[in-house]
Amino acid sequence: INSATASTGFIIFDSDYYDNGGTVGAFGTGMYPTPHNGELMTDYIDLTMYPDVMIRMNSYHRTFAGQAFVRFYINGTFNSEVQVHSDLDVNDGTAADAVALVRLPTSVPGNANVQISFVFEGTTNIVNSFSGYYFWMIDDIELMETPAHLMDVTDVVHGGWNSVPVSQGFSMDYTFKPLIQSNANPYTFEMIMANIGANDLTGAQMNIEVYDDINTQVFSSNSTPTTLVTLDTVVFVANQTYAPTNIGMYNMRFWGSSDSITYTDTTYMQAIITDTIYGRDYGNPSGSWRVGRQCGGLQVGNIFDIYAADELTSVSAHVADYSVAGAKMFGVLYEVDTTTSPMGFIMIDQTDDYTI
Repeated sequence: INSATASTGFIIFDSDYYDNGGTVGAFGTGMYPTPHNGELMTDYIDLTMYPDVMIRMNSYHRTFAGQAFVRFYINGTFNSEVQVHSDLDVNDGTAADAVALVRLPTSVPGNANVQISFVFEGTTNIVNSFSGYYFWMIDDIELMETPAHLMDVTDVVHGGWNSVPVSQGFSMDYTFKPLIQSNANPYTFEMIMANIGANDLTGAQMNIEVYDDINTQVFSSNSTPTTLVTLDTVVFVANQTYAPTNIGMYNMRFWGSSDSITYTDTTYMQAIITDTIYGRDYGNPSGSWRVGRQCGGLQVGNIFDIYAADELTSVSAHVADYSVAGAKMFGVLYEVDTTTSPMGFIMIDQTDDYTI
């Protein structure tokens, strides 16, 4: 964790290590295998003088199936809970210097004997029969009175994931996107914002600017201003989409604003318009998933929105350094049928076998 006082110690629940003892893939061989939970509770805290309180802390969380919660107890009895980093996807994580703001439920402030519990929950959320993983680190925890106006940006996207119907594509963020597909499916900018202040936010909106690879601004837009009610979370969508005219790298800057808040912290994204490459990552592998295991065959796939007819010439994938030499691997191309539930995958073609 990259907190201001990391050198003096911090709190960690290391679900990965507890389950595998530090050996990747050695599931269940650690000292406290999954499913498992971790909980750390404070002493009693007197909040009788404070009608509205929030927690501010450094919080570094990476998840597979583990979840992070803050729970609240009054006079030793459970009162309520708030999930932290609920927006993380499988194998996703926060930045190492992330700061989390947790507003106490309205039933908690004003009480004398309040206890706060930090919980890593690695039991109930099951992903492909696995639970838990990877870790939650916290540091520099403080209680503060809730400001009158406070806006929290929880997520930004440029694919239109939250607002575009599935009938029009999956609208994921594609880091690499061919120009022909971009022309047919321009960037749709979205921001999820929460009002975690004590008062409503009037004139709340998202703002987006795009710069090319020589730092020239090529696009700007914002969403229609609206009132963001306290404790509410809303998806804001820019009023204009953007289709770059040239191949190259594009840097995106997102921020929120309102009548009472000039701007939030800026969130940065980067995407690349290519001649032929379509990709979901930057070609820099992080994490892994096992296929072809003794317990059964698996395939790992990505879905790509195709808005304009084009030709597929190759498929690329990274191979982890602990893969078995001599193993066979191949690529398969499917058409995705979104009209069925679950979605149907119709095989189109398969590559030759390749030996690792």
